[in-house]
Amino acid sequence: MSFDYLIALITIAWLIIGFVALKLPGHICCPIGLAITVVLAMFNWHMPAVSALTATLEGVAMAVWPIGIIVIAAIFVYNLSVKTGGMDTIKTTLTAISADRRIQVLIIAWGFGGFLEGASGFGTSVAIPAAILVGLGFDPIQSCIICLLSNVPVAELGAIGIPVITGASLTNLNATTVSGFAVLQLFVLIVVCPIFMVRLAGKLKGVWAITLVSGLAFAVPAYLIGAFVGPELSTLVGAIGSLVATFAMAKTVNKTTDKEYYMDGADAAREKMKQLSTADMVKAWSPFLLMFVSMLLTSKLFPAINAPLSAIKSAVPIYINAAGERTAMYTFSWINTPGVLIFLSGVIGGLIQGASISDMAGVLGASLKQMFKSIITIVSIIAIAKVMGYAGMVADIATGMVALTGSLYPLFAPIIGGIGTFITGSVTSSCTLFSALQAQTASALGLSQEWLVAANAAGATVGKVISPQSIAMAAAATGCVGSDGILIRKAIVYCAIFLAFLCVFSYAGVYWFGIS
Repeated sequence: MSFDYLIALITIAWLIIGFVALKLPGHICCPIGLAITVVLAMFNWHMPAVSALTATLEGVAMAVWPIGIIVIAAIFVYNLSVKTGGMDTIKTTLTAISADRRIQVLIIAWGFGGFLEGASGFGTSVAIPAAILVGLGFDPIQSCIICLLSNVPVAELGAIGIPVITGASLTNLNATTVSGFAVLQLFVLIVVCPIFMVRLAGKLKGVWAITLVSGLAFAVPAYLIGAFVGPELSTLVGAIGSLVATFAMAKTVNKTTDKEYYMDGADAAREKMKQLSTADMVKAWSPFLLMFVSMLLTSKLFPAINAPLSAIKSAVPIYINAAGERTAMYTFSWINTPGVLIFLSGVIGGLIQGASISDMAGVLGASLKQMFKSIITIVSIIAIAKVMGYAGMVADIATGMVALTGSLYPLFAPIIGGIGTFITGSVTSSCTLFSALQAQTASALGLSQEWLVAANAAGATVGKVISPQSIAMAAAATGCVGSDGILIRKAIVYCAIFLAFLCVFSYAGVYWFGIS
């Protein structure tokens, strides 16, 4: 093991100390980590100052476009729906479907939570459903655990696929291949997570079928979209499939409700539903429907639209290597990028809902303010990844990992992703930090780079269930601030089980199933 391997780990060690021990916020911890990385790159790897600067600038460019624009646009759409009252209508329509608290877990926490994760991510998929469940009479601690579990198998393709898109971009891998592998690795967890969630709300007797269908109706379309279309719509389509299937069974097979699990909140929602017209419901869902349709039509499924829009781009040389050469080009796709499509969908949807231009401007300003610190964190993390990659730090870490683990490395790939999310609280940040490491380690071992990058993403999403940031957000939304320790103790059991499964599956994929 080389001394450079240990020096390259200093940045990772700082992030662990900063986030976990010192409890620094991301917008402070990560810029310090970037400064440390640049100093290490320049003095130990002899990276010229201009190379360190341009590598950082390339990271900033990627963080702003396309990642930052997706984050801002997604939160803008959600906040605008809250402003116009559309989100209240959506909550009412979902709550009125069934009076059975177990089925409401499938609808609110699983289906709707997955929809929010696919559309916006960044905590909305845990906080909002958990708050709704508490409003319906669920225990706050129970609501937090249920919603944390709902996020476990779907966050790797949340926020229009940002984690996988980022990981694939940093490693120059095919994002569709990576997303297909990621959903495949998580397929079993997507099916069984609803079972764990419903079991927390009561017995499975009488709801076995609807619970199983709810999971399968999510997993199957999520895999098909992720593997054959791309990461952008995988979670969103899976959530819609689950909501439709769960609704259909709730209205046919599970029409009656066991008195033990009857939920009074459903009656109030049904009364509100009587005052809503079809037009009201269409208006409420319009931004999300437009988002879905626009991204579907501009995907590879429709090459006549995809090709000309994808051609509207600019390739810009940013990074300058040690020889003073601009060897890498960074491409800005100006129209056919999720952030632009989401923002346009939000504006058109807002107009349909009756929002004025000034209303939308105010919501956009508030969204920018709300996400400003998160953007600083994302910019810093991606800049760290770029500097480490160009300097050769990632290659040295990969060499060290191969020396330590050898052919057993695929067993540890998901754990590395999980640690990344536990440290940073973000699946995207974990994919940013470790995707290049996974790819280079896979290359050194002669294994599939896409498979191990996907394993990193799968492990990262499981890590969210015990991430202090995720738990704090869930606790704040349900009014049980201060119960973080209780939540971690309850959640860590699920995290351990899920990670163990992923580790075995990651190893099996390359050595038993022969994925290459």
